[in-house]
Amino acid sequence: MIKDALFKVDTYMNEVIHNEEIPGACISVGLGKNNIFQKFYGYQQLMPAKIKMRMDTVFDLASLTKVVSTWPGVMMLIQDRKISLSDRIGDFYRCKLSESVKAISIKNLLTHTSGLSESTFLRRYGYDKESILLKLFLENTVYPRETQVAYSNKGFFILGEIIETVTGQALDDYVSKSIWKPLGMNHTCYNPADSDNIAATEYIKERKLIKKGIVHDENAEFIGGVSGHAGVFSNIHDLTLFCQMVVSKDSELLQQSIIEESFQNYTKGMNENRGLAWKLNYDTSYRNCVAEHLGYTGTGIWIDPVEGMYVILLTNRVHPTRENINIQNIRRNIKQLIFGK
Repeated sequence: MIKDALFKVDTYMNEVIHNEEIPGACISVGLGKNNIFQKFYGYQQLMPAKIKMRMDTVFDLASLTKVVSTWPGVMMLIQDRKISLSDRIGDFYRCKLSESVKAISIKNLLTHTSGLSESTFLRRYGYDKESILLKLFLENTVYPRETQVAYSNKGFFILGEIIETVTGQALDDYVSKSIWKPLGMNHTCYNPADSDNIAATEYIKERKLIKKGIVHDENAEFIGGVSGHAGVFSNIHDLTLFCQMVVSKDSELLQQSIIEESFQNYTKGMNENRGLAWKLNYDTSYRNCVAEHLGYTGTGIWIDPVEGMYVILLTNRVHPTRENINIQNIRRNIKQLIFGK
């Protein structure tokens, strides 16, 4: 069955590229520590000159940052007993906080049940991380905690800052030393120094610039490219190593109990099923549950934590414009072909 599904995926991706629905893509599928399908398609750049995709092309992961950087960083601190899911924002900061923000827990931030608004526009709060954080802390939440799921970039921005506060290290330094390097993820970073083999993203008319190696997310760029919500660059090889760590059940990095805890449903009865950082889908016919996270630039990871299957799709769908919305159908179809409806 899986061979048939992979053949259909390959055929479908070739059609997508032929029809110019996206510039290019890399895809990886695996079971446990075994990678069973890996291929690249199309172009990493269309303008000003066409550059073909490579298997090792680096992509702007956008919101996959939340599960590739912030989630393992937080879970490592929980595993090391330096923080807990019940710790609240008020436990980490002595500055003035609104009562509703002070009560937000790590679990609330990870499950998007904090009550923080879905608006991300950080520039309105200040011109550096510290001033942004101080003003953000004074705002009241827009709905009561643990009553609904509202996807919040601000929540993961705060989680990134908590990691820095607890460790005394910059977020990028901490996750690189604690997560990425031990896994062999040598092409994963914030603010890449070399943009030669990076998939281009959007053409910014006002700046007469095609973003390539510059984080696409405006809020992450505004604060220097390093944030808990966006900013990470990586390639299909590194993310395969990451997903194998998640599904292998014998990782020496994150304990299996910590990983299993992340895929529990913490939002039963709410408008969306959420684990810790991951969205949980229970509508698949072949699997009991598939966890997923998507990124605005055209990226996605799907994990079956029971069967140990993972699917990684990296595209640069925002090149040269974010008006390209074909990725919505593409990701849905890839997921359907591998896991069923």
